[in-house]
Amino acid sequence: MKLSTAELQFLEQISLGKRDVHLIADSIDKSKSQSYTIFKKLIAKGLIDSNSKPINNTSISILLEIIQESSQLIKILAGSGIPILQSLLEEKTIAQIGKETGLHQAMIYRKLQNMRHLSIIKGKKIILNDKIWPQLRKFVSELSKYESTVDPNIPLGSTIYYKGKKSLVFSNRVELNATLTAFSVFENYGIKLLLTKYYYCLPKKVLTTKEVFFHALKITEKEHTVRNIIFIALFYLKYTRELISIKHEILSILKQVLQNKSIEGYPSFFELKEKCELYDIKI
Repeated sequence: MKLSTAELQFLEQISLGKRDVHLIADSIDKSKSQSYTIFKKLIAKGLIDSNSKPINNTSISILLEIIQESSQLIKILAGSGIPILQSLLEEKTIAQIGKETGLHQAMIYRKLQNMRHLSIIKGKKIILNDKIWPQLRKFVSELSKYESTVDPNIPLGSTIYYKGKKSLVFSNRVELNATLTAFSVFENYGIKLLLTKYYYCLPKKVLTTKEVFFHALKITEKEHTVRNIIFIALFYLKYTRELISIKHEILSILKQVLQNKSIEGYPSFFELKEKCELYDIKI
């Protein structure tokens, strides 16, 4: 989620109990028409209702609390601030933040400098400083959880695995008007498996082998089961030539397993060999 400075200032006024859009306009030094535009954007983003009341959501409640207590955080959170902070729930380098958020490193660096000034982040490999800003960490953590389960383009009850600028990968137990992907189409590639749900991507499109595999990797990041990893390995071994350029931690560890190394949470070499023989795939 991205919020502008004006949107955060509007929310700050709501946190103080103000509900009238015209009165809020005066408080944030905006015209009435500008304020009404901000009001409509906040409704569209699911943060407030038509009466300027905040939506009943844990992450929104914490956001209102922290910007009311520390208005200096508005500058930090505005623009790319929230996506960067969400990325920093775990230690990251600037390059890793850029890869995860899609933001330019120069933009990330400027925002991180402001964060360091307030001791919001710490370490050479950067992470949120939750000792000083525990509520800020709680906010981005709750927001990430919320965003991982909700999207206006898919039905409730879906599980979201990946949200990119151009695609959304999710699962549901019913058939939907979306493109099947990942494990749901492995059978089309000669790797049949039984599933209890459908894996989809939006918008609808014809997927490449790389895209199908990438989606399977994103699903396995969230559903890290030995079964999923086995089928990831089978697909990769069968289509190595097309997938060789893909870099991922799961693949790096699987390469160690294929050298007969025992890795916790991963199948053994002999399990993989047995499955490969079953599907007539060469190791």
